[in-house]
Amino acid sequence: MKTSNIGSQTILFLAANPQGTVALRLDRELRDIGEGLQRAQKRDRFNLEQRSAVRPRDIQRAMLDVEPQILHFSGHGAGEAGLVFEDESGNSQLVDGDALAGLFELFADKLNCVVLNGCYSEVQAQEIARHIPYVIGMNKAIGDTAAISFAVGFYDALGAGRDVEFAFKLGCAAIWLEGSAEHLTPVLIRKPIAAGDEVNLTSQPVTADGEKPIDPILDPAKKSPASTGSDTGEPKLEPIDVGQQALQPEKQITTKFSRPVFRNLLRSGFLISLVTAGISIVRFCGVLQPLELTAYDLVMRSRHLSEGQDDHILVIKVIAQDEPDRVINRSNTLSDQRLDKLLGLLKQHDPSVIGFANFLNHKIDTKHQNIQKNLRSDDFFVVCQATENRPEDFKAPDNAKFIGFADIFADDDRVLRRHLLQMKIVTPACKQYFGLSLLLADYYLRGNNQSINLPFENDYGQVGNKTIKFLSNYVGGYQQFAPMNKNDTRGWQIMLNYRYVNSVLDGFSSISINDLFNLSESDRSARIKDRIILIGTTEKKDNQDLHATPYGEKIPGVFLQAQMTSQLVNAALYNRPLIWGYSLGGEVPLIWLMVGVGWLVGSQVRNRWILVGVSGLVIIMLWAGAVVLLTVVGYWFPLVPAWLGFGLGCSSVTIFPIVGTKLRRLSSKS
Repeated sequence: MKTSNIGSQTILFLAANPQGTVALRLDRELRDIGEGLQRAQKRDRFNLEQRSAVRPRDIQRAMLDVEPQILHFSGHGAGEAGLVFEDESGNSQLVDGDALAGLFELFADKLNCVVLNGCYSEVQAQEIARHIPYVIGMNKAIGDTAAISFAVGFYDALGAGRDVEFAFKLGCAAIWLEGSAEHLTPVLIRKPIAAGDEVNLTSQPVTADGEKPIDPILDPAKKSPASTGSDTGEPKLEPIDVGQQALQPEKQITTKFSRPVFRNLLRSGFLISLVTAGISIVRFCGVLQPLELTAYDLVMRSRHLSEGQDDHILVIKVIAQDEPDRVINRSNTLSDQRLDKLLGLLKQHDPSVIGFANFLNHKIDTKHQNIQKNLRSDDFFVVCQATENRPEDFKAPDNAKFIGFADIFADDDRVLRRHLLQMKIVTPACKQYFGLSLLLADYYLRGNNQSINLPFENDYGQVGNKTIKFLSNYVGGYQQFAPMNKNDTRGWQIMLNYRYVNSVLDGFSSISINDLFNLSESDRSARIKDRIILIGTTEKKDNQDLHATPYGEKIPGVFLQAQMTSQLVNAALYNRPLIWGYSLGGEVPLIWLMVGVGWLVGSQVRNRWILVGVSGLVIIMLWAGAVVLLTVVGYWFPLVPAWLGFGLGCSSVTIFPIVGTKLRRLSSKS
């Protein structure tokens, strides 16, 4: 039977059980180890020192004060993320294997054995074994009872003068004797010996039928004598000096990746995919939609464009001063006499097309020749609205040649972000498939050798030479919107890319009717000629035709029609971006990437304040990227899922191992 000829050995017992983690019986483990050493045959050779509630700085201080030959850690492990120590507040703080290996390398002249009695600590053991002769770790979760049984068996054997191999085997056997199947969980790893040897970090637990011999704990105080045979010819194993490293271990096959590293890569990939799937499911259910729409509005406001006013459009404002004796609103607008005079004036200066955004819901007297003539012309468009409530108030004149609907659909927060182009079906109140803005833009573009390919039938449409993709369910931040589906009765829609110059209203030249009549002929011609003319009420009092925008201001319907018409015209003529987004499935890889980035940052950055700083930088970069993408190419970047993915990726590095450990502890106790 082999024995260990060992001098005085100091064992440093480090314990950490931060608040918020599963409570471990660390005091019992320390007590049982101490009692075993007190009754051991070689008890005078061992000195047991302990430190509890250990913080990272306490490790280095204890190493300097105690100078141990054996270091024993008891607590929680979180796999590749590290061992769980305490921070200044008693909360969890992870320390990875590289950091521990770097520290223990400084004490390698005295430190001969490290025992990491915590779940998934084999990863750290592999790193430490590059510098320390013998390291014991756990290749998976281990229950509290099994961990204590191993420690007691291991130190009982050392106290009896046995070597590390025997002590390790006895610790595993002690677990087995308790009726637990966790006896294969501990692994013993030996430092590579000679400088010319292959670095082999493959580790396996020692089983009852034995493996390659593991040398005893070395006494650094002794030189390395040669091994000599006894009278019986049996070899005698003597302790050797650590610095000599004369042992010649049997060659083993080395692989590029050790199984623990590969297993951790698979585990990380699985957990990243799990977090991504969770975010996608939550998003699919519409939970994130309000946040995504709010983030979209903020990104819209953050754009700094220098587009200036759209010179293609002139808005003629109908205000109270134009009709002092009438209550001006959308359905009770200009008197026929005033409108007839206005149309006569406009026609004198050759506008490209005229759109009347108020409702002409009454029969026009035949004496108003300008109105009658325009109603029958190709360049005058009036509106109707597909509503079942008082349809007589929102219909167009029966003799109007060209009519476009004025319907819009705001989101649940009453903000208008979408542009309805074409209806799926019509109603008795408004038997028109196309919106006023679409008809105005198409007429204007035809005069500029462009056109809009109508009617729309598929997922894509053509505006001039520009292809547009229509909104549908689960595109961009929209998830739970049946009206977004092109197969719904509400038809084909795109996002509305507002033109903003100091305010939404300032994106277009505008003038009141009285001011227009007071201009000189030359000034009127400069304002009107070859332009799209939109006429509508802009009074805010008693006007229900006011609409909230992403910029936080409400605008009258006539300016809304101007915004819609403008985005189509400028997309065709100048390739101005139209806002678009990927479907939910198309953005899953992006979310997966952000979760992965968060996971990487969380696993590599240990300092809390540095982590906060890096996270803040990533959030700002994502925000800036979202603004640039929306401005330059019109892409609606999924900002909220990206932020959420990064945050959960960071926190999951700590949360998943701790939760998993809690569940396994509970399972092992039951």
